[in-house]
Amino acid sequence: MNKIALTAFAFGVAAAGGVAQARSLAPMEAHEAALGASRVVSYYVVTNAGPQVVSTVMTGSGAQAVVTRSVAVLQPGGQFVMAVPGASAGRGQALVFRRVADGVDVARGR
Repeated sequence: MNKIALTAFAFGVAAAGGVAQARSLAPMEAHEAALGASRVVSYYVVTNAGPQVVSTVMTGSGAQAVVTRSVAVLQPGGQFVMAVPGASAGRGQALVFRRVADGVDVARGR
């Protein structure tokens, strides 16, 4: 995959409605999910500032693929929402990462 555009961006803490049952992640454990036409691979690492969630989203394939990486450090009680838009007039899909104690839970959101 040559000439893939990599873009870094951050999401603030956001409220998410309609969150499904959460699953706990271990540090460096990959979590893979399909959100619409996008594939998302996420994990977290432990840092002095708190758990750092890294999510990489790929939409498309081959030379036409677009890859985006997002990084967020979760503060106590904080969450990070990785969302992709839906089709025209459709509902988007999301993954919601929440800090629970010193770990991270992930669930599907809307």
